Amino acid sequence: MPLSALIVTAFVLSPIRLEIDDRTPKFLDFYQAAQGLDAEKRWELWKAKYNFAAVPPTPDGQKMARKLLDDAWDKYPGVIDQIKRGAAGLKPDPRQRMNRVAGLLGCKESAPIRLLVYVGGLEGNAFTAAIDGKTMVAIPVELSPERCPLVMTHEFTHAIHRTTAHLSGGWERSIAETILAEGLAMHTVEAVEPHRPNQVYTDSSQEWLSDCGVHQREILAGILPFLAKSDSATVSRFTFGSGTTGRNREAYFLGWVVVGHMLHRGQSLAQIAHIPTSEIAGKVQTEIEKMLKE
Repeated sequence: MPLSALIVTAFVLSPIRLEIDDRTPKFLDFYQAAQGLDAEKRWELWKAKYNFAAVPPTPDGQKMARKLLDDAWDKYPGVIDQIKRGAAGLKPDPRQRMNRVAGLLGCKESAPIRLLVYVGGLEGNAFTAAIDGKTMVAIPVELSPERCPLVMTHEFTHAIHRTTAHLSGGWERSIAETILAEGLAMHTVEAVEPHRPNQVYTDSSQEWLSDCGVHQREILAGILPFLAKSDSATVSRFTFGSGTTGRNREAYFLGWVVVGHMLHRGQSLAQIAHIPTSEIAGKVQTEIEKMLKE
């Protein structure tokens, strides 16, 4: 059997059904029509012809989208060739990378995942969300060739984890779930793209990672009372805010070290990916308590 036939067969047998929604043609239609317009008319045309940005669906989100467009407008010529290649230009091939992640996480359930390829404001904001009960991964087409494999792997991990652990995929999730999900995604990227500095996997600076490491015990102890909380304010506090120690992104740092600790103790990525939602808070609490005793 020719190699090409083997590859096609692998896609058919994969439990993941990846649907690709390429929004780049819509953006290019807008971009061509907007040449020579002032900022206000350009914004109105963007809303009429394209109208997609990685922002909340709120009035504040619309303000953010407008700012992203205005700030990126003069920079689009530098990435226009990449935009024109659209989803077909993504490297690595999304289906191959999705299958690789599904294998690492031991995903055996059939699941439709929609990959939305869009043109952002050059801010590099990829995300995974539950839309009408289905999983959507959104990736900006203008990501650099260096970052695209890392971001794609991270987001595909979130998408498949939603299936293996039956997660809701909503913004309001427990802090324990945030820690486990982000840590699983970081370490899956490490498994697929090895031999990179740790700050690459944590999407951070070496200074931030080192500072959090110095205060690791303080961060671990401080987050314990909040593990089961899932309200928006608490989620924001530990993902974008200053946590309990004055350091931002504490949940992401703990994702890296807590899931790393689980792997070091002999658990596999697949075993971690299959921890049910109802057990996540208890498992993360137990792991943190073990780390504090060491």
